Amino acid sequence: MVQEMKLTLISGIAALALFSGCGGYDHENENVVGSNLIIDAETFNPEVNLTKAQIQAALDAKAQATGTTHQTALLGLKSYKIDYKTHDSDGSEIIASGLITIPAITPE
Repeated sequence: MVQEMKLTLISGIAALALFSGCGGYDHENENVVGSNLIIDAETFNPEVNLTKAQIQAALDAKAQATGTTHQTALLGLKSYKIDYKTHDSDGSEIIASGLITIPAITPE
């Protein structure tokens, strides 16, 4: 229980540290980060949502198949695709995307 609380706190601090490095927020209450318009912020659902048990099953199968040392999963994970408008090297507006993956405490 205490370990899960520590992991939650560490995960939250890590996420805040990552997002604080994204630059200033000149457009409050808009879907804009810096000068880039974020698309579909309202439908921000995980592309990948793996529980700790699912990751552990994959680790166990990999260890058995390869004869490697058993590993223990500590957390699940969630990955989000982020689409945004930006400009290419020619100055033309384009839609780009990125992926952010964060640790997620999931029920066992």
